[in-house]
Amino acid sequence: GRSTLYKYRQLPEVRLPRDTMERVSYLMGIHKSLRILFGDKPSTYEWVRKANSEAPFNGSSALELMLAGGVVDLADVRRYLDGVRG
Repeated sequence: GRSTLYKYRQLPEVRLPRDTMERVSYLMGIHKSLRILFGDKPSTYEWVRKANSEAPFNGSSALELMLAGGVVDLADVRRYLDGVRG
């Protein structure tokens, strides 16, 4: 709505660290890939929690891998999904 946009524009500018921006970018890409692959179904988000035997998961879920903490782990999940999408 217009009031929300007006309130948003009144907020001070926030600069996020480069590392944070990189993580956000990977998460947005992962989300986009999941929506393309699964659509708007509950299974979209169930996939993230299911164990996966393929590399780079090696029996872990995508969520477990992403929560490992490294930007590389987010990149690996994104790269995997991009490969599945073709």
